[in-house]
Amino acid sequence: MLSLSLVGLVLLLGLHINDSTAQVNVALGKNATQISVFDFGGSVGKLDASRAVDGNTDPHIRNGSVAQTRLSFNPWWKVDLNASYSISRVVVYNVAISYWNDYLRNFNVSLQNSQGSELRATDTTSFEQGQLGRAFDWWPPQSDVRYVEITKSSPMALDSLGIAEVEVYSGTGCSTMNFYLCWCLPFL
Repeated sequence: MLSLSLVGLVLLLGLHINDSTAQVNVALGKNATQISVFDFGGSVGKLDASRAVDGNTDPHIRNGSVAQTRLSFNPWWKVDLNASYSISRVVVYNVAISYWNDYLRNFNVSLQNSQGSELRATDTTSFEQGQLGRAFDWWPPQSDVRYVEITKSSPMALDSLGIAEVEVYSGTGCSTMNFYLCWCLPFL
């Protein structure tokens, strides 16, 4: 009850809540590359790396907003954030193809500094059967991040990497003044 009174007191006093730390997708529209580019043909054309940072989470290849590599050993995709950021969240959207559901199977997400050295990475992650078009949501607080890379480990077989969208967020979504409201209140 005391915590609710404290929240009420903060709101009654009219303390200004600073939105300057809201989460911002710093990957949106940035330069992205990948090991190779799959050409779907027709009106869809080449599924280049930039399609995974175009702001469109549509997981269907035929709608033209998916990045996909050709078959290769250890396929990879990488975005250059053009500056170093403190990263609070990475969201990776899976491709939705019912006949081939392993575009994002056994993949890793790596956060790298401006020299390309790995700062932090996920364990190997997979979307399971029935998770087509779903998102992988990772909250890795990490500073000094310039590059985000997604790789699939397939050293003994040809494989393809398909990604609907990658969102890389900087900022906590909470300012110092509303830290209590954002981080403490949900745990009460």
